[in-house]
Amino acid sequence: MITAVASWGYELMQMTVDELAKSILERLRQGPVHFEDILQEFPDEPYQALLRSWGWLREEGLLGRELETGRYVANEEKAQ
Repeated sequence: MITAVASWGYELMQMTVDELAKSILERLRQGPVHFEDILQEFPDEPYQALLRSWGWLREEGLLGRELETGRYVANEEKAQ
């Protein structure tokens, strides 16, 4: 489990990066979105935590893209 902690020691995130990645993946399963849409749907999460979660999804091959629009979707072949 990964958490982001500020230099003064207070935990900043509502969710761990793992939990946030799972929530983002659930959202991607609902339909295609742009990255900006994800940022707007998780306004209480620190930007750095969103980037880490997004990066993890990408590294694991869980992000797919629509060719025509460039919007992101869940790569269901990997997301089983």
